[in-house]
Amino acid sequence: MPIPPPVPRPPPAPRPPPPPNPAAQIHRQHQIHRQHQIHIAQQQQHRQAQQRAFNQQRLAQEQHQRNLQQAERFRQEQHRQRHLQAERLRQEQLQRHLQAE
Repeated sequence: MPIPPPVPRPPPAPRPPPPPNPAAQIHRQHQIHRQHQIHIAQQQQHRQAQQRAFNQQRLAQEQHQRNLQQAERFRQEQHRQRHLQAERLRQEQLQRHLQAE
């Protein structure tokens, strides 16, 4: 009597994943926390740099405006001085003319 062929066995079931390593989990949490803190610090530095740049630009604009105003006052004063000098010369010439007559 012939021997029946052996029945093939099913493949072994996949192994379950190993249980989580508590030390590795804690290490990963600390790593994530550190990365988050670094990210927050970088954002703060970026915001501070933007604020400094904005403040410097505003100060430069204000200084420019003051310079323009000062230049305009200077120009007006020069004009006024020239006008007064011309008026004095005209008065002196008029006086000399009247005295000559």
